[in-house]
Amino acid sequence: TNADGGSCIISWTYDQQKQTFLRAQTTFFDTVVVVRTMIAILCKTRLLPLTLRGIMKNPVHIIGIFFMYLMIVALTYIPGLNTAFGAAPIKGIHWVMSIPWAIIILVCGEFRKWIFRYSRRHPDSFIPNWLYRYDFW
Repeated sequence: TNADGGSCIISWTYDQQKQTFLRAQTTFFDTVVVVRTMIAILCKTRLLPLTLRGIMKNPVHIIGIFFMYLMIVALTYIPGLNTAFGAAPIKGIHWVMSIPWAIIILVCGEFRKWIFRYSRRHPDSFIPNWLYRYDFW
């Protein structure tokens, strides 16, 4: 609450509310791109962990990720582009908000691959075999 006992949001002007909304929307969009990048890295192999396969083996993939991030930075910070796409410049700390989600995706994806490798070594186990049968592409 502010000094007169009212809510801070009520005392914001329309422009302040719009800028806050645009920054939140831009942060969400950037988070989606970071998480999708992690998914693209995880999908490079169906069974091998990233520690064995490596991330930097495919130069076309790395160039694609680089240009995707270049596009996101341009949409976020170039004045004409961010206005056209309904974005607003964000602070550096807002980029950090996507890192926990990317880590969760990484851990879940590697755990899924581990279950598939386990089910191949232990064909008598029910849950890994069921997951292998219905989730392995």
